[in-house]
Amino acid sequence: HLSDDRRSAVVFAYQLEPAEQPGPALRLVDLDPHADHVVTCTDLRSDEPEQLGVWSGARLADEGLPWVAHEPLSASIWQVHAVTD
Repeated sequence: HLSDDRRSAVVFAYQLEPAEQPGPALRLVDLDPHADHVVTCTDLRSDEPEQLGVWSGARLADEGLPWVAHEPLSASIWQVHAVTD
């Protein structure tokens, strides 16, 4: 989900079957490319979200978020919030 002002997003991904290779990066092309964003990832089997750092909107569009759901029946949620304009 992308906020109306393009400054925040929530991404949900899941893996149903065993993965033979890593999944594709999740590119967030509609965020403001000039803003920096704090990125966190929550594995639904974990109690605490993982802080992935500050990424530019351009990096999120070009490189994308790493696919982290490798095990069958697993899921992750990324939260992305702009911290600069």
